[in-house]
Order: sequence, then C-alpha cells, then structure tokens
Amino acid sequence: MNRFQAETLDLSRLPPFELVRPSYETILAERLASLRARFAAHGIPADHLNLETDPLVILEQEDAYRELLNLTAINDHARSLSLTRAIGPVLDHLAATYYAQIGIRRLEGEDDDRFRRRIVLAPEAASPFTPGAYKYAALTATLDVADAEALNHASGLVDPGEILLVVLGRPGIDETALAEIVRDNLDARPIKALTDTVTVRAASHSVVDVAAVIEVAPGPDPELVVVEASARLAAYAAGRRRIGLRLTRSGIAAALHLPVADNVRLDPSLLTTDPGPAGVAELGEVAISVEVPA
Repeated sequence: MNRFQAETLDLSRLPPFELVRPSYETILAERLASLRARFAAHGIPADHLNLETDPLVILEQEDAYRELLNLTAINDHARSLSLTRAIGPVLDHLAATYYAQIGIRRLEGEDDDRFRRRIVLAPEAASPFTPGAYKYAALTATLDVADAEALNHASGLVDPGEILLVVLGRPGIDETALAEIVRDNLDARPIKALTDTVTVRAASHSVVDVAAVIEVAPGPDPELVVVEASARLAAYAAGRRRIGLRLTRSGIAAALHLPVADNVRLDPSLLTTDPGPAGVAELGEVAISVEVPA
C-alpha cells in the first residue's frame, strides 16, 4: 500500500524560509551611500567616508550590524511560528488556532515531536474515516502508541470495505493490551463507521541481528570506536522504528562508517529486512569489533 498520508512528509527536510534576506555588506553600503548623499545635499565633502577608521564609518558599521541582527530576528520569529519549527506553547497555539474543529490538544507528557506528528494528521482527522484519521485516533488514544498505520485492501492484507489498524507500542509495552485500548478509543468516537469493518492489532516484529567489523587506522581507541558505532547504529534503528519501514544493509553500513573508519565489513548473511506493511524491523543482537590492519 502506498503511504500518501501527510504525516509521511519529513518536515525537518524542508529548507528554512526567509521573510527577509539580510546582508551586512548590503546594509552597510546602503547606509554609507545615504550618508554621502546627505553630506552632498549640504555641500559637505565626504571623501573621509572612504576610510574605515573614520568615526562616522565605524558608527555606520555598528548600526549596520544591529540592523542585521534585527532582520535576522524577524526570520527567526517567523520560523518559530511555522509547524516545522514551532516548539512548546507556540505549537499548542498553532494546533488550537488552525485545527480547533477537531479539538486537538497536547496529551499530558507528550513531547513536541509527537504532538507535531498528530497536528500534521489533523486535516485528515477532520474526516473520521480516512487512513490518516484512523492513525490520528490511535496516536491520540495513549502515549504508549509509538506508531500506527491504517491499511485498506490495497495492502493485500484485508478485503475491500475492511480496515486493518496496526499499532506499534513504545519499547517494553504490551502491544496486545495496547491494541485493545486503541480499539476502545475508536468505539468511543461519537461518529461510527457504517462502511468500514475495522480490525486493530499489534504490529509484527522482524528482528535484525548485526555483526560487523570496522577497520580503522592505528590511533583511535578501539573501545571508543565500538561505543560510538553502537550509538550511531542504535540511532539509525530508532529512526526507522516505524511500521512498514525497512532496515537496510546500506543504512546499517552507513551508520557504522565512522569518520575514523577505513572500511566496514558486514556479515554476508545480513540482508535488507522488509517487515511488510504491517510490521516493524528492529535491532536484535549487535556484535561490533574493531580491526587495525597491520
């Protein structure tokens, strides 16, 4: 099933926008040109303004820098009011202002990134039986839901008229009980689906064991290399801990390829793991060693 939901957009990859494009050199040049014109209007020679050591030039440099800071602040404030950059109370105001019709509110203890995910789904949630609306309902049921995916017959897992809502819990959560909580939350909605038969179940898990050898030149502490590589691998796997996303051999190699690494050798049996549309791929046992070529 193709994932065309708005939530699949990675907002962090959007380029930062600018309301103004400040340039210190441009500001200073404009200020000095204006100052020369004012001097000329009063018949005062302004040749001394070509000297950077002139007091008036130094003052203009100071003022140009302060103007640059003000213009930069305008961009910063504008970005802080966008969904991609807003944090804290600003994010709450965006949700309450633009999506008041569905009553979206931050859950107790919900961090900005998770709340932002639900806000992105809010337009679909306004129509309660879209895939995004089912996903929004699952994420709203409890903070223990780390991810959710609503699959229709295009997934090949259900018949037409059926919806399979797959839920993924935070690590260590009983996902069977979690699916029941989500099911109860769907049943409690005031508007019922007359055309959709909805089944809620936990995601299936595909465990990926990683064995790797990192070749490094003499110098770096092998233990520190293993610690850093393990942390980077864990971060990669955590970022991919979403329903339907793969853990790829190339992604694992890239995570382990530290700046000090000459080469990374992965176990030949390690292949890209595709958990399918209703599954999640997770790290299992990790064995990383360091080799310093003679």
